[in-house]
Amino acid sequence: MPAPEGELTEPPESSDEEQAELDDDAQESRSLLDERLGQSIDAVTNTIKPELQKLEVRTFKSESLDNRPRYRGKGTRGALEVSRDGTPSTELDEYTKRADAVVDRNGSDPGGDESKNKKASFNGKRWLAFIGIAVITGLGILFEEMYRAANKKPDQDVPLDEATKEAIRQMVQKWSALDDKTFWGNLADYVGKNAFTLADMVYFMQYVQQFFPLSTPFFWDRLQDKADLVDELVDTWQGSNGSQAAVLALMPFLTYRQQPLPRNIQAGVGELAFASVIPQP
Repeated sequence: MPAPEGELTEPPESSDEEQAELDDDAQESRSLLDERLGQSIDAVTNTIKPELQKLEVRTFKSESLDNRPRYRGKGTRGALEVSRDGTPSTELDEYTKRADAVVDRNGSDPGGDESKNKKASFNGKRWLAFIGIAVITGLGILFEEMYRAANKKPDQDVPLDEATKEAIRQMVQKWSALDDKTFWGNLADYVGKNAFTLADMVYFMQYVQQFFPLSTPFFWDRLQDKADLVDELVDTWQGSNGSQAAVLALMPFLTYRQQPLPRNIQAGVGELAFASVIPQP
């Protein structure tokens, strides 16, 4: 039975089934990336995975994985996304509240709901499979190193050897170098071939924002302008009979003031669009 759209997907019943599914997805993603990038990333992933397999008994608090970003009713996220006039948008406020509700409903609960924790973990593993890495253990450590590499933060406390850290940095650089059409095309292909809920997609859009940060401020003239772009994606979702891949395929063509949107902002608009079409109780 399919998972409710407002909840993350359940993992397979056994770890062997989970590993097999992730391995297949990661291999397909690597092949697609090789084809579009014109170079292999197998050497990078082969360096990363063995080190992570040693980390099964370690615990590590991941800033990027354990602390899901929330809007808390605001239309922008982070100091670099700015509204020039600051005039509230009732429509955008509603969209951001729905995105927050997805995180509140599905966020990991250390020491609490084990089913919820497993689903949150599986979602993160599926994102990494899209990147090209299939892991069962060391999820938080890998996420954190990728997050710090993308955001140019110190990583001395991350318990990985320097060779593995450098391999992760190379992986982040390769993905950052992809043009938007290739990046979103890869993700649309991946999502189109697998079963994801809308809540899964909200989380995926958050991962994009975390791993592709803004480097310079982005200014909205009005907050309603952001809501209008969310509406554009919602129209695509509705016109494609609820196709998540169709929404992703439109991402690189979103413009604002006749200019392409940064990938981080594209994903922020996508997050709100996917959250907004989740059926409400």
